[in-house]
Amino acid sequence: MALIDEVKTRFGGATSRRLIELTNDSAVGGATINDTVLAAACTDAEGHFRRESGLEPDITLAFHIHLLIQGVIAYLEFYKGRESSVMNANFERFEKGLFQLRKRAGIAWQTNSPLSPSTDSTDALPDMDRKGKLQHMQLRENVRIVKKTLED
Repeated sequence: MALIDEVKTRFGGATSRRLIELTNDSAVGGATINDTVLAAACTDAEGHFRRESGLEPDITLAFHIHLLIQGVIAYLEFYKGRESSVMNANFERFEKGLFQLRKRAGIAWQTNSPLSPSTDSTDALPDMDRKGKLQHMQLRENVRIVKKTLED
């Protein structure tokens, strides 16, 4: 079963008032679900899922379906122009779920930054802060030497 079918099933099939409202232009109205709009939202949610979780969506897994449906509804509300706290909350839940999924899968974030992460420590500064502090101290010493030289 495709994601679009899973969404329709969970919202009551082809007669779902909520899906009809979300997939059709409010000025024109509609009596049926606009499958084109719903398919676009499904595609966008699946792409977002892949990008943020680092995994392929698997519609045989209930947790994946749960997250994908949140994403589909959030995208439909976005397409509809519903800039609201409800739409933002839907996107936040979707993002949080994807983050948790990535964390559970043990997929590490990747970066091309030349900085290396340091371990948390309460008694020492991170490497990049230590280097910055050392450079600042050297600069202050150089300024002190120049001032002393000018005074003499």
